[in-house]
Amino acid sequence: MNMLEFQFRTTGDQALLAVLKGIYHKIPDAVRKATAKSAMNLSTMIVKGVRSQAPGGKRFKALAESTIKMKKSSKALIHHGDLVRSIRAEEVRIESGNSAWFVGVNRTAKDRDGKTLWNLAEIHEFGTEHFIIPISAKMRGWWKWQVKRGVFRAPLNPKAQNLLHPGVPARPFLTPSYDVWKQKAEEDWVKFVQEAILPKVKK
Repeated sequence: MNMLEFQFRTTGDQALLAVLKGIYHKIPDAVRKATAKSAMNLSTMIVKGVRSQAPGGKRFKALAESTIKMKKSSKALIHHGDLVRSIRAEEVRIESGNSAWFVGVNRTAKDRDGKTLWNLAEIHEFGTEHFIIPISAKMRGWWKWQVKRGVFRAPLNPKAQNLLHPGVPARPFLTPSYDVWKQKAEEDWVKFVQEAILPKVKK
């Protein structure tokens, strides 16, 4: 090896080392950005799934006719829009210092009346068995009003004290979206990391 070859190789190694060092320092921030972008993509996918009524390509079960009359809409999980607006991606602090995100309906989310939305999300996601509803004076008045509106056909039995609800059918909106998202999640995350580290080449 002559002096010229040695000088070239040494200079090349130093330049490569400098590039690698620069990339190394960018990795933590790139990982955070990639994880955030990936989480946001899942959140967006869930919202779009609810709005299209077919999360992950799986169409919701149709609403009961009485429910459609009551809310004046055939769209499930959408009434005032509180549940859809509660779907979000939030960064979570963990002791290791790694980047972690929560995607879904937070337990603290509430609707415009102050009612918890997490329970509502759980009911729609998994459905319920039949359950008993105690009949109060307020409920009798509400039922009578719904009969006048044509939602229900007959008034409640004056002697009845309880009402048997048939249950809420499951209309998953989180799981189907997640199942589709995870198919390319790792591939997309790696791409997001690369985009955050490597400079974009101008065409």
